[in-house]
Amino acid sequence: MVTIRLPQALFLGCSVFAGCFSLAAHAASAGPAGAVYDSSTMAVSRSGTVTTVTQSAPRGVVDWASFDVARQESVVFAQPDAQSATLNRVHSATASAIDGAISANGRVIIQNGNGVVFGSNARIDVGSLVATTLNVDERSFLDSGRLVLNGSGDSSAQVRNSGRIKVADGGFVALLGGSVANDGLIQARLGSVTLGAGSAATIDFTGDGMVQVAITDPVTHKATEAGALVANSGIISADGGNVVLSARTARDVMALAINLDGVVEARSIGTSAGKVSLLADGGQVQLGAASRIDASGIGGASGGQVAITGTSVNLAGGARIDAHGEGAGGTILVGGDYRGQGTLAHAHDVTVASGALLDASGVGGGGKVVVWSDGATHFDGQVLAGATGKNAAGGLVETSSSGLLDIGANASVSTYSALGRTGAWLLDPTSLAIVASGGSASTPDEANGAVGLSSINASTVVSALASNSVQLVADNLITVDAPIVATTLAGSPNGLELITTGPDSEIHVNAPILLQNGNLALRAEGNILLGTVGSTETDFTRRAIIATGSGTLWMQTRSTGSIIQADNSAILAENIGAIGGTVSLGSWDNFTLNLAGSARSGTFLFRETNASNTSPVGIVVDPFTLQTLSGVEQTTTDLLQTQEFTSTTAPTGPVDEVLNLALTGAQAGQTFDTLVFSALPYQPLPGNSNQPDPSLTDSSDYGVRSLTYSIGGSAYTVAPETTAANRPAGFALAAAGGSVVTWTNPVYTTAAWGVEGFSGVGGTDPEEIGYHPQQSISENLIASLGGATSSVTAALRLFFAPDFGVQFAEAAQVQFYRTTTTPGTVQIRQASLSGTPNPVSREYGDANPAFSFQGSGPTFLGVDQYVASQISGYELPLPTISTSATPTSPVGAYPLVVTPPPTSGFVYDRYTYDFSNGTLTVIPAPLSIVSDNFLKTYGDADPELTFGVTGLKNGESAATVLSGAQGRTAGENVGHYPTNIGSLAANTNYTIVSYTPGNLEIVPRPLTLLADSDSRVYGDTNPGWIAAGQNSHFTLTGFVNNDQTRTNLSSVDFATTANVLSSVGAYAITPSNGVLTGAAAGNYILTYADGSLLIDPAQLTVAANNQSRLFGEANPTLTATTTGWKNGDQVSNTMVASLSTPATELSNVGTYAITVDSAAISGPAAGNYVIVR
Repeated sequence: MVTIRLPQALFLGCSVFAGCFSLAAHAASAGPAGAVYDSSTMAVSRSGTVTTVTQSAPRGVVDWASFDVARQESVVFAQPDAQSATLNRVHSATASAIDGAISANGRVIIQNGNGVVFGSNARIDVGSLVATTLNVDERSFLDSGRLVLNGSGDSSAQVRNSGRIKVADGGFVALLGGSVANDGLIQARLGSVTLGAGSAATIDFTGDGMVQVAITDPVTHKATEAGALVANSGIISADGGNVVLSARTARDVMALAINLDGVVEARSIGTSAGKVSLLADGGQVQLGAASRIDASGIGGASGGQVAITGTSVNLAGGARIDAHGEGAGGTILVGGDYRGQGTLAHAHDVTVASGALLDASGVGGGGKVVVWSDGATHFDGQVLAGATGKNAAGGLVETSSSGLLDIGANASVSTYSALGRTGAWLLDPTSLAIVASGGSASTPDEANGAVGLSSINASTVVSALASNSVQLVADNLITVDAPIVATTLAGSPNGLELITTGPDSEIHVNAPILLQNGNLALRAEGNILLGTVGSTETDFTRRAIIATGSGTLWMQTRSTGSIIQADNSAILAENIGAIGGTVSLGSWDNFTLNLAGSARSGTFLFRETNASNTSPVGIVVDPFTLQTLSGVEQTTTDLLQTQEFTSTTAPTGPVDEVLNLALTGAQAGQTFDTLVFSALPYQPLPGNSNQPDPSLTDSSDYGVRSLTYSIGGSAYTVAPETTAANRPAGFALAAAGGSVVTWTNPVYTTAAWGVEGFSGVGGTDPEEIGYHPQQSISENLIASLGGATSSVTAALRLFFAPDFGVQFAEAAQVQFYRTTTTPGTVQIRQASLSGTPNPVSREYGDANPAFSFQGSGPTFLGVDQYVASQISGYELPLPTISTSATPTSPVGAYPLVVTPPPTSGFVYDRYTYDFSNGTLTVIPAPLSIVSDNFLKTYGDADPELTFGVTGLKNGESAATVLSGAQGRTAGENVGHYPTNIGSLAANTNYTIVSYTPGNLEIVPRPLTLLADSDSRVYGDTNPGWIAAGQNSHFTLTGFVNNDQTRTNLSSVDFATTANVLSSVGAYAITPSNGVLTGAAAGNYILTYADGSLLIDPAQLTVAANNQSRLFGEANPTLTATTTGWKNGDQVSNTMVASLSTPATELSNVGTYAITVDSAAISGPAAGNYVIVR
């Protein structure tokens, strides 16, 4: 066997050895060159652009003068199996530039102290890959496969991937060095990916095929890549596996250790849970706006785990961490674990900016999200930890700090479960103020080292309550300085817990907490102050007003603390439970239906105003812890004895140590009713004279599994699972130095009680009753047994000797107390709603007026009005005033009846009623009557005297409302006669308030004078009576009342248009100017009717003139004479006559008649004549 191991300086001459892959022979290539190896197990060959490394042993080493792989080049590792490993040590003066392909069926390790860079065209397809700038210890590698890496802490040589790295399922990728970056793609399904910055590291392989990478020494140089020692702007995918970005820096470097601007995926597949860790020891972690960590559960799997910590952790707006599950939600830890416990290192400060999202929601249940810091936490992002499946519970969210906590205005947390129990949101700073807006710091940098309160906006709390039960925990002080008004609450139980855990820590409520049918718990080691005693503040928004509707208010302090209420504060809750040293709830504005309380070392006072004037004392259950409190009592407590116990139980299995607790010595056999369990410092085991190391954070801690005892002949065994029905009626647990919790150690199948309070100390179960070795104090579990007993058998859980890993036994202290109890003071007074309606009246037919009470009327308490204006459940319906009277009700008096509010609800329980009825008087409606005006002719009967009416109601008519008739002034002669109301009268629903008279006018009756008619012949003069001043030639018609006997007519003038020249025809004879005289003359008016003057034609006589002739002569011209012409008409008219005679020329002498055969007139007056022959 020939083994070649040459220093880098001698590589140029290695061609003389059989195990040397000549550099000179391939000087023109862009592939690896100058290989030195053990030829008995290794072989390196080249064909064209392909370099092949063949290995027959499980592990092999190749030293390269250079290890570059150009784009067209490829390197193939042929190895025995997937667990085989090849260490490639590169001795080049420059970084290895890999832009081609590397393939292997096993593990490939590339070591180059000057850097390893995978270019954008690199395609790596191997079983597993390690690329590092650190030196790999050859012996450790060859002997065991374990990789021990060392290098210079100030080396800035970089390992970078810009290409595609893919390893086999279950394989791993480790990029390690002083600076590491990925802007390409890394794939390791079901395996692991580690990007680590440090000057030393180890890689161990476990029997189950898993790999563990640890950075053991820090880097000491400043980061250069994107300002970070470890940077990922590409994609890392390890579904079903594990991704770790880890950087360890020297404390004086304070570098940005980890910067994530890309994607990290480690999604859960089936039972293979994904896990992502960003761990910066001594440096900062930055998640950019485009960063995404995906540890979600797909294909029905639950979400995975994400852990991020460093000196400073910053999640920018837009950053997304996804651990939601199609099963249950996963776990997201930023800066630490729950309440600072667990093994995850703590960040000094953490910022989750607005727009950042942490999602641990799930179908089968919500997950856990913790944002923790030791110095300052600024949380303004969004957390989802709800559940969508049937009966699925919401998760747990904690945003806390042991220093300063700042909750931004955009913070949003949801643990809502629509079909199951909603989860909780915990805030756990040192001190906390709930404010209207703004905060004690806008960034953690501003908050670093700050002294004072952390803060959270009240609106943020209200938003959280809509989808979570919210728990705010502080070490020293919680103040409520702005109203918390929540109308929508989720959770089971829904509501808010304010808890202070430090010794003498307090809660100060200076503003309203109004939860619409929600629950509120105030728990303090010291005092709970509701308002400021003596305050005269009138602004309700600045007063301690607590209202929980149908929910429960639970207040509890240690026996050394007090619950004090200012007079101008108020509690309005259906259930109130109060436990403290002294309890003074003395405001008369208080109200409850169910009160239970205990003053453990002082007096108990509760005042309220209610309707029943009876005490509301009953049984109240803490909705969050299910602690039960019955009745109202005040107690004096006497310490009887203190006993100490050292464990004798070896930690060999799930065994509880049993203690028989009873008073000893002179007090043996006496009874006690309260036990206080606490822890003591470790006690050395026999033969060990050393004391515990002061730096130990662990000391004695244990839980109480069960208590067995008898009270009054009844035996009880009380354990966490014991139902309330099977516990003594007064059994109760309380804690000092924390909160009572029920917990289960994985080794055991049953639960135990403990106290959760100390942070960062104690063993694996922080819920145990623990001793704090640095502060020399213990958490205390106080068990009120519910009655007197003389002995108790207590089973202590995880009470061991020796304790795990130390040569000391755990020690416990038990104190025995006896209490003397007397009833507390409950004072009741009544609040009365009283009043009498104002008397009112209205007119018949009108609608009823608005009814009101005399004076100020019934008045609600101001605090009730304020609460009712903010949340429902405290509605204040005023008494109503009603009457049976309607607009159609007749005139009369009707009672105004006061109807109190409904016989249920807050008002009914709060106020008594003392009302008197009033009176509504319906008075007659006013009517106004306006008479019409009338006209009649003398002698006629009077018309109907009509009128108009205004004021009628209900569609009624005058005919149905009024009786009687109008009258008028008497008289029948012509004239004006006013009307009067006469006998008109309204029925009882009306009254006539005005009457406007009309007028009846009697006008003269027409008396007709008809002129006589007459005739004459054309050309004659008119009859003589057609002239003025005539007393005859007429006829009178129209008299009534026989007035013709009392009336005379004289001097009538007659006239006509006809004269002597008037032509034949009819002409009017017109009478006028008649004069009536007599007693009735004024009642008539003459009217005239013409008579007729008929002018007949005049007669014209035509007579033949006598003629003579001689016999035998011809007849002479026959002529005629016309007589009777008038008005000289013969001048303008012509008579033409035709004459004849029987005589001829032969006629004998004799007398012969001349006959006028015909005659005719022509001319303008021809019509005025008639011809006579």
